[in-house]
Amino acid sequence: MVWSSSGVVKAIDDFKKFDFVIYNSTNKSEGCKEKVKELTDQIDQTWANGDKNKTEEMLQTFGAENMNIVQGDFMYFIADHFAGPIQHGQRVQMCTNITGTDAQSDPLGNLAKYGKSIGLDVA
Repeated sequence: MVWSSSGVVKAIDDFKKFDFVIYNSTNKSEGCKEKVKELTDQIDQTWANGDKNKTEEMLQTFGAENMNIVQGDFMYFIADHFAGPIQHGQRVQMCTNITGTDAQSDPLGNLAKYGKSIGLDVA
């Protein structure tokens, strides 16, 4: 017999409810949900264009050393830029950061800088 002091009580394999909570939270700050979509669309489009130089430039912006990172893994890292602060009560700070005037000149660079400031590392 095996005991666990922190075992899973109810395993959930459908995380749509989690995504909905994040969406609802970003909807509480004006322009935030739209900016999250804009940023993720920009990253997806860079990948979809197939320009290896542009993709590597984007990855370098976020401090990636592995230029062969899988898109899905990278997008999990990007999602942490939005979900992490919301989970830790920092929605306003995150939304202000990505929607503020400082973010407009270099949105991805600003997002990368913000991610580093909250301890995210693409590794």
